[in-house]
Amino acid sequence: MAVSFKSTLTRSIVGILILFVPIKITFAEVRSPLTFFSEIYPPGTFYQDGQLTGVSVEALRLIWQSLGEPAAEINIVPWARGYSIVQQQKNTALFTMSRIPSREHLFKWAGPIFFDKYVIVAHKNIAEEKLTPDNLFNNYFALIRDDVTSLLLKEEGVKNLVESKDMAHAERLFSARRIDLLVISVNGLAQIYQASPAKKDKYKIVKELAVIGDYIAFNKQTDDKIVHQYQQAIDQLQPMFKALHAKYQLDQK
Repeated sequence: MAVSFKSTLTRSIVGILILFVPIKITFAEVRSPLTFFSEIYPPGTFYQDGQLTGVSVEALRLIWQSLGEPAAEINIVPWARGYSIVQQQKNTALFTMSRIPSREHLFKWAGPIFFDKYVIVAHKNIAEEKLTPDNLFNNYFALIRDDVTSLLLKEEGVKNLVESKDMAHAERLFSARRIDLLVISVNGLAQIYQASPAKKDKYKIVKELAVIGDYIAFNKQTDDKIVHQYQQAIDQLQPMFKALHAKYQLDQK
């Protein structure tokens, strides 16, 4: 019986699809159900020699190893975008996020991975009258959009916030003196000093805002069992996390 080219082609395509279906199913069964997001904010997450690393990244990889999960892709996005995505999309997670009361109901949490102190930084030669208790919060502040520092200052009624997509941009505005003050973590500030030692002679901390734990934040619809597994792994890995804190010279006082 003669077989048309179209019929032969159709059977060939179906055969190829059947051949690949088991591979896709197997991959889906072992793949992590979560999609992870983070921002570039050293020492938590940054690129070194083209590879994504940092204390938060290494901690997450230790968690995956502890859970027997394969390493998943980490999507690097501006903080505000990741913050929005993880509130809206099921089975997503953002790391690391400072856990404060105003965020508590927005996410499910596992942590802490480490603690960070958030501070206000000025140029050393700033006019002292700008730093008095009556005037400090009348200045303009460079910080990250939707970052914990933005939320903390808004809760204090501060209006003059210049919100950037990431810390690199916020610090450039401050360094160029386009903005009066910078709001940053002490560990992030240490990274700036490490990259540009001369800035240590130009900047000074003028106020401490808060010490807050940094966690993995999960979308609210994430299965509680998954969040619990991550929390158990974090609890068991604390000695290894302390070694990471030392490696990245984190201030955990």
